[in-house]
Amino acid sequence: MNEHVTDPVSYGIFIVDRRTKSPEDSVNQLAQMMHEFTRLTRRQRIIMRNRTERLSDLLDWRNLGVVCTIVSCSVDDNFTSSVL
Repeated sequence: MNEHVTDPVSYGIFIVDRRTKSPEDSVNQLAQMMHEFTRLTRRQRIIMRNRTERLSDLLDWRNLGVVCTIVSCSVDDNFTSSVL
């Protein structure tokens, strides 16, 4: 997502780093993001929602499904290689 959107948070897209952080750190990061979201005004949330809607083509499951399939295949290949 960071490759396609310069400032994802301003679009209402919050990315939790689960790859390089421990589960506890990821949960804390998510909790912090949620807390910051609750502190936004109604107007700020509306602006964020409208920006997110402009990304609907990028966030469509036709596009996300392709990425999920590629990642899933990559994980399967890596797992198979490590087992063999």
